Amino acid sequence: MMFRDQVGVLAGWFKGWNECEQTVALLSLLKRVSRTQARFLQLCLEHSLADCTELHILEGEANNPGFSSSAPLFALQRGSPRVEALKSFSSVTDAHK
Repeated sequence: MMFRDQVGVLAGWFKGWNECEQTVALLSLLKRVSRTQARFLQLCLEHSLADCTELHILEGEANNPGFSSSAPLFALQRGSPRVEALKSFSSVTDAHK
């Protein structure tokens, strides 16, 4: 199987996962990249998100203690699916070290 086919299969799996599963998978992969690769990815993300007004608004709301929302985008509350996914991810990746 050629590399592009492998990437296509991986992209298909990724598309089928929910946002939490995607985040855990990405974090797992990112923990394995070199510093040079990480810096390149950082620059790509910063460039692509620089003009994302919606993201800036959501981040501001999530970090504002006075803002009331039923499901802030970046809020990590004890027992939330994102926190639980990160806990399970940490235990899985710690077991592989």
